[in-house]
Amino acid sequence: MARVKKDNFNRFQKDFTINISKQLEQLAEKTETNISDVVEKKLKECYRENVELSYGPRSVGAAQDILFNNQAKQAEEEDKKRGINTRHRRRRVPYIHTGNFYESIDTEREGKKIKIKIKDIKYPNGKSTVDVYEYLVNGTSGGGKYWFTNKRGERPTAYNYPTPRHEFEEHTMVQMLGFLDSLKGDIKNGKYSK
Repeated sequence: MARVKKDNFNRFQKDFTINISKQLEQLAEKTETNISDVVEKKLKECYRENVELSYGPRSVGAAQDILFNNQAKQAEEEDKKRGINTRHRRRRVPYIHTGNFYESIDTEREGKKIKIKIKDIKYPNGKSTVDVYEYLVNGTSGGGKYWFTNKRGERPTAYNYPTPRHEFEEHTMVQMLGFLDSLKGDIKNGKYSK
């Protein structure tokens, strides 16, 4: 079940929404600025940036794995340049981001409302980016064990750890509120005039 979100006017919305106020719209009309384009571009940029930042490692061990992987890959590339064809032992990163969720983030306009929409893109395992969005926004409860097949064909079990929710929407809302406040001054100063 999706969490109910509040927009920048503190009203409940189904989707992540930013509204353009009448005052801001009137100010933009005086300077002949299409304020919807400016806000839509900033919202998409800010939302995507915060999603990407939420992908960061959440434990010291995961951060060390990423650092080790980068160093091993760099050492391997340097050896290849020198003509040495040895393979360095690298640890695997537990999860590699495909970029599907990032690419599925888009905006949609409904009058003075600008909403974030997640396009439904399927992953090879059958899940969709809409499912991933729910996992990220709500977190997962975890618990119990699950079966998986390893490279040798064995079927061991592993504990299903819960994942905390990613707070990229909250960070985006705070940044967009600040952007909307500064936008008034920018429009008055002629930053967005034609």
